Amino acid sequence: MSAAEQSLVNIKTRLKECINEHSPTLDAILFNGSTVVVLFLTAATSVVSGLGATVVASWVPATLSALAGILVAAERALGFGARWRYHREMRSSYEAISDMIDFYPALPEEEKPKYLKDIFTALYAVRGKESAIPNSGNTPST
Repeated sequence: MSAAEQSLVNIKTRLKECINEHSPTLDAILFNGSTVVVLFLTAATSVVSGLGATVVASWVPATLSALAGILVAAERALGFGARWRYHREMRSSYEAISDMIDFYPALPEEEKPKYLKDIFTALYAVRGKESAIPNSGNTPST
């Protein structure tokens, strides 16, 4: 096994770790779940306010509306949707590089040096995005 191939094996191992670090499941659940809850709360506000003050206290629609507003503000502040998209993009990028490494042995010998350079270029580009987690500090939200 050449030094380049051994490096690719090591990189492939690290890529598996990077792929696992970018699991978008929690952010997806929080983003989509909060959206569903906000829709439910706003619908309930409309229904409850239509019942009249004799059936439901006047504070119930206001409370439901306030809860919906708090959830929208929390999602905006924490950026679950932006983080979900970020983690999906990072995971897909690492998986694409992993696929490139898997394809490397099948290449003709004369094409391997250029392809190896392409792998490292792609890896550097993706690693450069690691610090750009939305809503995590000084990075702009996407």
